[in-house]
Amino acid sequence: MSDTKKVAENSAIQMIGKIFSMIFGVVGIGIITRYLGQEGFGKYTTIITFTQIFTVFLDLGLSNVTLKKISHENDENTENIISKIFTLRFFLNFLIFLAPVVVFLFPYSSDIKQGILISSFAFFFTNLIQILVVLLQKKLNTISYVIGEVFSKLIFLLSVIYVVTNSLELKHILIFSILSNFVYFINVFIGARKYSKIKFKIDIKFWKDSLIMCWPFALSIILNLIYFRGDTFILSLLKPQADVGIYGAAYKVLEIYDMFPILFVNLVLPILDRSYKNGDFERFKRIIQKIFDFFLMISIPLIFGGILLSKDIIILVAGEKFMKAGGVLQILIIAMSIITFGALFCGLVIAVNKQKRMTIGYMVAAILSIIGYSLLIPKYSYYGAAITTVIVELIVTVFAIIIFKKETKFLPSIKSIYKIILSSIIMFVFIYLLKYELNLDIFITLPSGIIIYFIVLYLTGGINKEIVNELKSKNIK
Repeated sequence: MSDTKKVAENSAIQMIGKIFSMIFGVVGIGIITRYLGQEGFGKYTTIITFTQIFTVFLDLGLSNVTLKKISHENDENTENIISKIFTLRFFLNFLIFLAPVVVFLFPYSSDIKQGILISSFAFFFTNLIQILVVLLQKKLNTISYVIGEVFSKLIFLLSVIYVVTNSLELKHILIFSILSNFVYFINVFIGARKYSKIKFKIDIKFWKDSLIMCWPFALSIILNLIYFRGDTFILSLLKPQADVGIYGAAYKVLEIYDMFPILFVNLVLPILDRSYKNGDFERFKRIIQKIFDFFLMISIPLIFGGILLSKDIIILVAGEKFMKAGGVLQILIIAMSIITFGALFCGLVIAVNKQKRMTIGYMVAAILSIIGYSLLIPKYSYYGAAITTVIVELIVTVFAIIIFKKETKFLPSIKSIYKIILSSIIMFVFIYLLKYELNLDIFITLPSGIIIYFIVLYLTGGINKEIVNELKSKNIK
């Protein structure tokens, strides 16, 4: 099988796997929110966020360095590099157990502190998995980690059902998460062992050189961490856990949506990268324009529909106890729309090899996010966190657009936006009538609104016929 076909096959596997993982994850979270309520889910969100901060911080960009080191190496050298970095990663991972110690510096309740201790064991496997995934990606074999991810989400879902049916506590959900992450790790480890006999190898000089290579990646990761997780962390310190639960429920919808534009961009990034490096700038621009038009078609109606249906979406995902999160989601939907284009232009910055310049954007976003969260959360609670998130995502996206424009002297046309806005307005009116005049639920209003939107968009010429034909033939040029 050619590399091109392997890439296409692996991309399809990733997409299918993400869909199943998302379904299992959403159902699991839906059960948790309904079982724990606002305060309990707030504690769960605080525990996961606090432990994630340590986990992401300890990644240090080692996954990126691993990819860079093994990209052009033969199998023997790759095995040697993977073994050394895996060993380094294993020992560094023990630092995650500082989280249960550091948490005593913060005014959290005893059950949150206990939960962070338990969660640390689950997250111990996360960074180990990332190193092995890099090897599988090089070998164009995604099946091992996709199966691992899907099974871990399924185990998580089944464990949540077990906890609820047996009236157990939050700590038991966290204990079962250790099992689900361990299963994920074992699947990936077995898959990686097909290509490299991974062993413990201590090489202090190699480790030192690798950690020096890490710092640009580590800096970006830390800055991203501040503005991605700073909202929930600061909210958990300044407001009751019920507020964290409300914000966490709305933010979970954002995280679910966030996966798809990022995954889509990652799938087309190799094509864009190849076109740019080969000097085929016309093809490069043509593909970008088609993706941009597609993202416009998604993001604009998302805002119009989200204004009306955010509360219904929250009730569907998290239950009626979280109705207050509907107002938060109305704000975060704007962030979701911005993230769509942020994913595209941040990907394009990588394609033109200018990602180091994004560090300034991440730094500005991180600083402003801390200021915004600190000023707005005390006064407006979860609404303040949501507003700051929108502003920060906009800053990152604008920085990416500026860097890309400066490098390529090109930006995609927005000429299709007028037809998209018109179609979105008609969809908005249609959904409004169905929801408030006929009192129909989301299972009717949402699909009906989507159908009306695309019908109007097609009739007004807002849908590019060429794109439709290419999607039918599965050949984007």
